[in-house]
Amino acid sequence: MSDTELVKLLNPFISDLKNSGLSNLSCMKRHIALLLSLRNSGYKVQQIVDASEISYSKAVFCTKLSQCKKAYISKLESETIAVKEPLLSPLSSASSCKPTQTVNRTITDNASAELIYSPAEWSTATKLGVKSIRLFKVAESHDLFPADFNGVKNFSTSNIMAIINGWADSVDSDILIEDEKPTKEQYLEKYKVIEKTCI
Repeated sequence: MSDTELVKLLNPFISDLKNSGLSNLSCMKRHIALLLSLRNSGYKVQQIVDASEISYSKAVFCTKLSQCKKAYISKLESETIAVKEPLLSPLSSASSCKPTQTVNRTITDNASAELIYSPAEWSTATKLGVKSIRLFKVAESHDLFPADFNGVKNFSTSNIMAIINGWADSVDSDILIEDEKPTKEQYLEKYKVIEKTCI
């Protein structure tokens, strides 16, 4: 992954930093999805800081990135709730099951449009219902995908959430040195059944 390629990928962020008149933090908030995607693709924080020529140090950038990420995840969650509430509230007690089916389809269509993998693929991999779209979106934003859950020992909702949150904390940790952070495979290993003896 060359620096030239990184600069090209960062172009929208760099352009805003130089031309929009927005603060560094505002630019990070505007392009948080891009920054998270690059981090999950393997680019180190220092590479992003150097390539973008942002005036933050690596430590400050890490802190701000973590803040922006939390706000971004919170926004995703609130948008999911906002979609559900207006659609459910107008239903009267006298309504038939047809409006309910329409509501369910609308929620699923709106929310799943932002997913890389379909709710059905996620449901099969995690054993969670297809309505757990918010959780699936959070997982994908941290570079976790259905195949990563193959062989997981415990498929309870709380355990799947612990896996996702633990990985997010590991990726964003300011305490761990970059080279000491586990790879996704190393992290997931402790949650999986070891099947190597049957080869």
